[in-house]
Amino acid sequence: MPVTIPGRGDLSPRRRHHRPVRSAAAVVVVALVAAASYLGYHHFHHHSSSRHSAAPPLPRCHASQSNALFAAPGQVRLRIVNGSLQTGLAAHVRAVLHHRGFHVLRIGNALKVGHNVAAIRFSSDQQREARTLSAQVAGAVVMTPVAGAKILELDLGLRFTSLASVRAARATQQHALAASSPSATPTATSSPTCQPS
Repeated sequence: MPVTIPGRGDLSPRRRHHRPVRSAAAVVVVALVAAASYLGYHHFHHHSSSRHSAAPPLPRCHASQSNALFAAPGQVRLRIVNGSLQTGLAAHVRAVLHHRGFHVLRIGNALKVGHNVAAIRFSSDQQREARTLSAQVAGAVVMTPVAGAKILELDLGLRFTSLASVRAARATQQHALAASSPSATPTATSSPTCQPS
């Protein structure tokens, strides 16, 4: 039984009361430190990885040297005349060129027999189209420009057998591009600076 002394109050040891405020504050501090650590790590990791892996998209390339030398097949409009002794040759060549994207406006017979593989006649405004067409016909003679405009004619001769393959025509164009380029040998470490349109 506790003893009470006047003026001193109860002499029994005082009970310690838990202070939940300190415990809650400690939990909040730990949570804030953890959140700050996570946000700092996420920010650093995101920016460091984006610098190395997420490169900005390449800009579109402007008109290339290929466009300066050659026309796309869809831009080429020509007529075909048959100067050989093979019946239906012009129609056959028209079908193949049409399949490759060329526009054959007309076919017919030549006024005289051609003694070579083929001849390409064109006006001065059709030079790119004439180059594109000549890549399709290995051994074709490209004539000097004629007077007029929008003239492009393929004259098939006696020595004509078939058009060049698509792969061979593409190789011919690439060879012409390499020969006309000031630096025809690109380095192996070079990287593209633009993406084709």
